[in-house]
Amino acid sequence: MPTEKLENTLYEWGKVYGDVIYLHMLGKPVIVLNSVEAAIDLLDKRSVNYSDRPPFVIPELIGWVRTLPAVGYGEKFQKLRRIAQNYLGRKESLAYRLIPARETRVLLQNLLSDDTKRDHFLERFATSNIVIIMCGHQINSDNDPFLRIVEDVSNAEKNAGPPGSTPVDFFPFLQHFPSWFPGTYYATYARNNRFKIDRLHQYPFELVKRQMEEGTAKPSFISYHLEELNRNGRDGPDAELDIQGTAGAIYFAGMDTRRSLSSS
Repeated sequence: MPTEKLENTLYEWGKVYGDVIYLHMLGKPVIVLNSVEAAIDLLDKRSVNYSDRPPFVIPELIGWVRTLPAVGYGEKFQKLRRIAQNYLGRKESLAYRLIPARETRVLLQNLLSDDTKRDHFLERFATSNIVIIMCGHQINSDNDPFLRIVEDVSNAEKNAGPPGSTPVDFFPFLQHFPSWFPGTYYATYARNNRFKIDRLHQYPFELVKRQMEEGTAKPSFISYHLEELNRNGRDGPDAELDIQGTAGAIYFAGMDTRRSLSSS
């Protein structure tokens, strides 16, 4: 298995072996879906059978386990999905259509001022859209802390190994071995970089919480759900962590958009 650009290899295999491929790698079954039709048939029409997520060691060690896309199917997943849909449903999203329009104007102005920084401006554009929806913060300079957070998280995620295919994922006991032991590199890397993922979840939440106390918070996903908590009371001991985990999913979903823009 390749250690980089695994998706490209699997796509090429799909041309040879078909839309649904079964792999048996070191005792671990892997099913690859290489078409929209196959994905809809299995993950949508038969979602009750196939909606769960396999346990991945590295995402858990690095801190993604609290985030909606990494939560196993069950009551927790359904609760976080409801939190997301309350603010990001099809009808609700119409209220945010002016945000990308405004940020597009900023992007065009930046490109006109210095087209040598094209990739940087495209990444800033994608990040700004995500951050505004998540916590109401608008990025106005290259020194904005959210740009650093997003860059740190992107690097941490990119260098954490192929998802589900590191030695630690195949042999989970390796996570308990010292860093000098062969095969433990990605577990050590994940633990050393967990603070970046933690900061992504905690910094926007604490910022909005402080702004609400000061009366300066802008409408956002986080402020909406904090107001719900204040109005209706806590829904379990992990209510604030649930908001953080679902807010992190907004970034998680926007990550591919950011990459696509910078690589196009």
